[in-house]
Amino acid sequence: MNIKSIAVSILALTMLSTNNSYAENNINMNQTIANNIQRVATTVIPNLRFLNDNQKNGWIDRLAPTYANYRYGTEALNNSSWVTPDVKKAWVRGFDGSGVSVAIVDDFGNPLGHGERISTVVGGESTFNGRKYVGLAPNATVNKIDHHAYNIHEAYNSDIVNMSYGHRPVTVTEELLDNLENRGIPFQRYDLATRRVVTDYHENIWNQRNTDALLVRSSGNLSLSCKVGELCNLTVLQLAHSDKKDQTLIVGSFQNGSSTTLYGEKAGVNKNSFVVSDTPWEIVGGTSGATAMVTGQAAIIKSKFDTLSGVGLASVIKSTADDLGEPGVDEIYGHGKINLARALSPIGTIR
Repeated sequence: MNIKSIAVSILALTMLSTNNSYAENNINMNQTIANNIQRVATTVIPNLRFLNDNQKNGWIDRLAPTYANYRYGTEALNNSSWVTPDVKKAWVRGFDGSGVSVAIVDDFGNPLGHGERISTVVGGESTFNGRKYVGLAPNATVNKIDHHAYNIHEAYNSDIVNMSYGHRPVTVTEELLDNLENRGIPFQRYDLATRRVVTDYHENIWNQRNTDALLVRSSGNLSLSCKVGELCNLTVLQLAHSDKKDQTLIVGSFQNGSSTTLYGEKAGVNKNSFVVSDTPWEIVGGTSGATAMVTGQAAIIKSKFDTLSGVGLASVIKSTADDLGEPGVDEIYGHGKINLARALSPIGTIR
């Protein structure tokens, strides 16, 4: 392909971005257009010697909305508020969760329940409650594991383990439950005689999981009754003594996308593992939704840096987060807010 034909191709694709004529009834045509746009973005523009890197990235970025529109459709994109411009820019470059496996350990007992909501945000294309959505990492392999299931150990086979649901300590005793109840901390009582898997599924994950995997889990929603640094919820009770902190991200959420008011558990003793994220309130709120957001973006990052271990992936996300509150790692926001664009272009050696 000569320079003239390349220029014509880029011009034509750019003109498409002002049209966005997605054909709802012609999926094959839409996918063909999307494939061609991505081919130009990944193999043509990067090899144009007469453009510098900034110019190349600029052209590719301009193709991102058009690519997303043809690949996933206007309805799904309009419903999926978590698909930001930075996410689309990653997709057009081929960083969409491809080759990455994510285990979601959650409550899948209800087709409209917590687990399905989390999965909708994390990855794949789905129809939830009659509406189309696309997840942050649409080409990631998502393994849905009910927290009551006996195959819960299969989560360890994944690159990333998401735990937005449930905050059970490893050992559940009447004394602990009574202590939490007396302190006004909400929890669900389970039959201590039968000790169903739900009471110790976190321990199973820790003991059997892939040693290179990243664990992403919610911090809980108890900040209104907690003091900074206090061991005030079940997540903190367990993770403060974990030996896997370097490959763990504990996630808090913002009250809204523009506020610096933290909703959810503060970083406290877990500040070195702590990040915050926006929350997709329209489908799943609180720290559950924020955790799904971090998991989906982690899958995007992993699809670019496919050799990253869980420790390395956590390190990239923490070191490229937007600092909030007090300078540096603090007891409110930890490392700060996840920044996908910065995480996709880190400086230095990562592994």
